[in-house]
Amino acid sequence: MRNMMTKAAIPVFLLLAIVLSPATASGPAISGKIAQIRVYAQPINFDPFDAARTRFGALEWRGGLVLTSDHDKFGGFSGLALNGKGDKMVAVSDRGWWMSAVLKYDAGRLSGLQNVRFSKLLNARGRPLKGKRWKDSESIVALDPGGDLSRLLVSFERRHRILKYAFGKKGLRAAGRAIKTPGALKSLKYNKGLEAIAVFGKNTAQKGAIIALSERSLDKNGNIRGWILNGPFKGDLKVLRRNEYDLTDAETLPGGDLLILERKLSMFSGLQFRIRRIASATIRPGAVLDGKVLIESGMNRSIDNMEGMSLHTAPDGELRLTLISDDNFSILQRTLLLQFALPGKG
Repeated sequence: MRNMMTKAAIPVFLLLAIVLSPATASGPAISGKIAQIRVYAQPINFDPFDAARTRFGALEWRGGLVLTSDHDKFGGFSGLALNGKGDKMVAVSDRGWWMSAVLKYDAGRLSGLQNVRFSKLLNARGRPLKGKRWKDSESIVALDPGGDLSRLLVSFERRHRILKYAFGKKGLRAAGRAIKTPGALKSLKYNKGLEAIAVFGKNTAQKGAIIALSERSLDKNGNIRGWILNGPFKGDLKVLRRNEYDLTDAETLPGGDLLILERKLSMFSGLQFRIRRIASATIRPGAVLDGKVLIESGMNRSIDNMEGMSLHTAPDGELRLTLISDDNFSILQRTLLLQFALPGKG
């Protein structure tokens, strides 16, 4: 198992070098077929200096894990989807790999992963995606918010597109079929492009629409470009870029509000992340979206390169957000699974 050194112990200049020039972890290779692997889970506290603290911004801490594995394809997770109950998950890595697992809880807190399976993402012909520009998967979302994982969308940057997977029928062997996207996606930056997708509930004002947002492809005013792909408010929009944060994922709430996950990496403060909540009524074509910050944390907390986010309802009715980090396959970064509760019913 890897050495679990805290982020606060890593010099910022060294962390910058790690993130920009990721190393490759050692371990046995995995073939193109589905492989069942072992994942080790170590519980962590979000505040490593005060285990009793649970309130962070507007969110309540509900437990987290450091995940490690001996397999060299484990890591780099950039997108996360949980089913409506929160007991099953699917993640994608930016090297074109699926990971599916059953989530285990102890007294309502994350305690581990079981039945962890790995396989390569496939194209429409059922063949593994090849080359970084084709397999750079960045976000994953279920087409049935709050339901099962039978139909999944995966977004890709570099070759900016969205593939639909019939996951309920084929699982990790499902073929990805492209959905229609705006031609403007071709103008997105090569490595700052299609980073986040989310699906609104059918009973919201957006009526099941898909929203797609870039990481840091900016308009002339410095705002992050995005689109509502279908539904009554189809069209382009922007997200106000504040404080040099880049956008890494998005999720919708039952009432139609939008959550955006953001990340910042600087020489002076190291890694930071935050989540903003954008009101449903403002999500319209031509809008510049902005909202209240729910949480913002840096390296004095148990964070890493937070890239994926998913929402589910706990057995007690509590709405929970789960975040996953991209460790860049570096021995000095970590794969974290963090879970928080949101106040109210969304």
